[in-house]
Amino acid sequence: MKKPVIFITIIFLNLLTFESIAQAKEITSEEIDIPDYVKRGDIIFMDTQDYTTSYAIPGYSNDHAAIYLGHDYENGRYFINALGKGVSYITIDEFSNFLENFTYYRVKDSNKTIIEKTISWAESKLGYKYQCFFPNIFFPKLWYVGMFELGKKCADTEDKTVKTAKRFYCTELVWASYYNQGIDIDQNGWEKIKPEIPSDNVPYWQQLIWNKVGWAFEYVDCEDIKTSEKVEQLLPE
Repeated sequence: MKKPVIFITIIFLNLLTFESIAQAKEITSEEIDIPDYVKRGDIIFMDTQDYTTSYAIPGYSNDHAAIYLGHDYENGRYFINALGKGVSYITIDEFSNFLENFTYYRVKDSNKTIIEKTISWAESKLGYKYQCFFPNIFFPKLWYVGMFELGKKCADTEDKTVKTAKRFYCTELVWASYYNQGIDIDQNGWEKIKPEIPSDNVPYWQQLIWNKVGWAFEYVDCEDIKTSEKVEQLLPE
């Protein structure tokens, strides 16, 4: 009877969301300020602090993304993003509790009208549930039971052919918000890509499982957006 219990436990641990881990971190008083050259509608990317689990994404500033909304005198600088609790607002103070390595990007062809429509589209999804993005190396076919589709991106929440049309992960929300305004900021377009798992953080036997049973699908991650010709990195002058 021990084997089924162990298997179920492994699956459960692999399904832990980004937020559940973040909540376990000790709250700090450090605040990460946003440079003045970052404007409403810009995209912020970041890494997690001491994030050594199999959900960490390789590369610098590649673990999370959000859309900057500006400054609110009650909450400070704030954003809209998709985390474990779903699509929601989040302040810079909340980010600084567990995130680091902030980088900032702007969509080149955006203007005030496009930015406001982009933000309005994202805000219309407030409360939508979170979609697991990372490749589930223990059970890569888990979407067959209707739970999630391993980060499959979808820009139409009414698309009934996609089980997770009404769920978002962080980069999917950022991408879909601009995509619905006619700007595709995913450098892969709709090409099917096989996700890579972080070899430094994942046991070798798990890598073998993923390499054997994993396959390609349409998804978008931080690096896909940052390397798109449609965006540019913002740097201090």
